[in-house]
Amino acid sequence: MQDKIKFFTYGKTLMDGGCSLLTLDGEAFTEPTYGFVVGGIVPEDSVPANDAESFGKKLDEFVALARHELRTGASTAIVGTWMEDGKIVFDLCNSIDDEDEALALASERGERAIYDLENKREIFVNRNA
Repeated sequence: MQDKIKFFTYGKTLMDGGCSLLTLDGEAFTEPTYGFVVGGIVPEDSVPANDAESFGKKLDEFVALARHELRTGASTAIVGTWMEDGKIVFDLCNSIDDEDEALALASERGERAIYDLENKREIFVNRNA
C-alpha cells in the first residue's frame, strides 16, 4: 500500500476520529461518501494511537484481508478505523445502500453500530448490548 494512503488514513483517524477506505479491486482506494458501513467481517484489532509504525503494519494486514474478500466474491471492501480508549481500532466492513438492511446485518454480526457515510454519524443497533 502506498505511504501517502497510510499517512492520509492515520492523519484522518487522529484528526476526525475515524476513516473509511473503499476498494473495488484491492489496489486503488478511495474515501466512500454514501451508504452504510457494517463491520464484523473479521474480528476487530487495534494499535496504540501514538504508534504510527504499528498503524501502518496493521493497515497493511487489513488491506490484505480486503483483497481476500474481493477474491472470494465480495464486490467491495472497506477498511474502517476509529479512535477508542487511546487506541486506533481496525475493522473490515461492507457498504450497504439500505439502512434497514445494514442494521439487520450489523445485528446478525453482533455489531454495536453502523456508520452512515453521507451524514457522517453512527447509528446504534437496537439490541441489549
